[in-house]
Amino acid sequence: MLLYIHGYQGSPGDKFDRVVRVFGGLYEDIRAPQLSNVNVASDLAQLRESAPEEDGRGRPHLFVGNSLGGFYAWHLCRQRTDAMCLLINPALAPFILLNREEGAAPDFLRGLLRCFSESYLNGRFPRTWAAYCLDDEVIGHGETTVPILRPVGGRRETGAVLIPVERGGHGFTDTKALEAVFDRVRQDIEDAFGPGERSEEHTSELQSRSTISY
Repeated sequence: MLLYIHGYQGSPGDKFDRVVRVFGGLYEDIRAPQLSNVNVASDLAQLRESAPEEDGRGRPHLFVGNSLGGFYAWHLCRQRTDAMCLLINPALAPFILLNREEGAAPDFLRGLLRCFSESYLNGRFPRTWAAYCLDDEVIGHGETTVPILRPVGGRRETGAVLIPVERGGHGFTDTKALEAVFDRVRQDIEDAFGPGERSEEHTSELQSRSTISY
């Protein structure tokens, strides 16, 4: 199953359509819940309900997270053994970022801080790909994404595949670069777990029945 997690005050949008197009042949069940971004605990509960844990057989779940959704994807994957994550311009220290946002509720920020502490101190290191734009005007990835995801103690298995992209900003507007990232990750998954379906008919069928929940 593939779970797409949107960013702060966002919605699945066009990135979700691209996710379905590229990864549809690997995952028959593709979901994109609409989060409240008001209560961290309830949003995490909704995500866990959308992606129940598996018994470990077959291809692992793929959690694709954009911005704040990247933080949620990383946090959830660190708490389980049946999932891997693809992070797009992830806000891996969101309590710092959103502290500058007008209207961000203090309880929401405190929930994010607790969530970060749980992940950073106690979680496992899942298989992770992180694509980030060097000209991101919202997140300084050199101060957050790279240090947080850098391999620990020189052991490659604890680190992520970091994919810097020259341009695109926080919205990752360089669609060709974004699709190249998706293609690379799909190829890595196929190399590790076997190929999937690639026909246009199959992708169109998946796009028509992929689930966006509100």
